[in-house]
Amino acid sequence: GVANCGEVRPVPGDDKSVIVGCIGAYGDQGARGGLFKVTVDGAGKPKLTQAFRMAEHEGAANTTGNLAALGGEIVIAAAAGHIDPKTMKADENDRLFKVDLASGEQTELHQSAGAFSIGVPAFDSAAGVLLVPDAGSTDRPEYGVHRFKVSDKRVVEHDAFIEVAPDTTLAARQVLAL
Repeated sequence: GVANCGEVRPVPGDDKSVIVGCIGAYGDQGARGGLFKVTVDGAGKPKLTQAFRMAEHEGAANTTGNLAALGGEIVIAAAAGHIDPKTMKADENDRLFKVDLASGEQTELHQSAGAFSIGVPAFDSAAGVLLVPDAGSTDRPEYGVHRFKVSDKRVVEHDAFIEVAPDTTLAARQVLAL
């Protein structure tokens, strides 16, 4: 089974499937955590059709949150960094990945300047645009959103960083489609 599933995202071009992000259970070493594609069959019953279980991918980044589905089995997800409790500075930065649920391949797309700084992304499949909020770090704050172009074959390329209200010192944390 799976445990502590906190995010559900629709799969573009597939009105019967969603991507689910689960952090797993304390002490299970990722056995019940990962990224999962769930499809509803003709009888209305959900079925797990693809799984990227953390425990099955030794050394993989923990990409179980801040998700956006690009279509098919391709998911965008963030691996949270870490803050040293003594210095209160990031000793590991957030990283953004493209994850192929079918092959298990993770491709790093971006590394933030801080920990817990990459927010919840949004993907517009019609425009081929992925927007990812990034707060940077306390030493180097960023106030804006990274824009990535996504091709029909789901190739993802960084396009620009767009500042959002830098004078407010309120970092973008989530992007939603309207």
